[in-house]
Amino acid sequence: MRRKSILGIILFFLALTLTILYGSVINIYIDNHQQLTYIKEGKVWKNSKFQPEKSIFSKSSEEYFIKPQNFYNPQTVIKRKNKPRFNNLSTSQSQSTYEEIDILWILLCSGLVFLMQPGFMCLESGLTRSKNSINVAIKNLTDFGISVACFWGFGFALMFGVSYSGLVGHSNFFLATDLQPFDVAFFLFQAMFCGTATTIVSGAVAERMKFAAYLFVASVVSGFIYPIFGHWAWNGVDIGLSTGWLGQRGFIDFAGSTVVHSIGGWVSLAALLVIGPRTGRFPTDRPPEKIHGSN
Repeated sequence: MRRKSILGIILFFLALTLTILYGSVINIYIDNHQQLTYIKEGKVWKNSKFQPEKSIFSKSSEEYFIKPQNFYNPQTVIKRKNKPRFNNLSTSQSQSTYEEIDILWILLCSGLVFLMQPGFMCLESGLTRSKNSINVAIKNLTDFGISVACFWGFGFALMFGVSYSGLVGHSNFFLATDLQPFDVAFFLFQAMFCGTATTIVSGAVAERMKFAAYLFVASVVSGFIYPIFGHWAWNGVDIGLSTGWLGQRGFIDFAGSTVVHSIGGWVSLAALLVIGPRTGRFPTDRPPEKIHGSN
């Protein structure tokens, strides 16, 4: 148990370090943003010595496998258009403030989603017996670290990379650290969703699955199952161009009730059908016993 605790804590802090490193990119960009744009003769003039990297999400429709006029794109989809939010007569200070507020709001929402992680840990630990409560808590810490690492390495690419026939993404593996601030915030927000979908499985298989086996399941869910289904439903919504095969058919999941919670539930059901009930729940020589939680 001590080894499992140490492993879970290490993975948790690795994920936290990755989050801090990505967050530092935002601060560096904002500190230097005022030096990049100026107002000259009523038009925005950019410093020619510095041209920031093009956003990985700012793709034209030609980069996708399908033209935008050839699929159903509902008007209710949240869109982040590539058009400037202010006209040329606006000040650079207003543009910077608008962008900073957008990023701050996304980071705030990411923090709120992250609070689901300790919430699930407390809930699942209380629903299990006292002898297994620590094991469940360590699983929750560990699966969050694994989820963020797998999502950074290839899950995000499978989910939000350039679409291949609406089935899976195939670009932006192992995200670099020189992304645009909005892209970094968007990654953190989606990584929190990925961790939530994975930790739902932890509660279902509590007291049923060994620690090493659960780590494998968490890796598969966060690295493949969740990103691929997320690609079907959410790929391209950040620029208003749904390219997943479900999104093309008008499927809308506003806040993850299907992409996040339903995926976690279906994976949990599949695991329970394979694993079966907890040991001692249905003894052969006496009636079924009800297992009470520790809290």
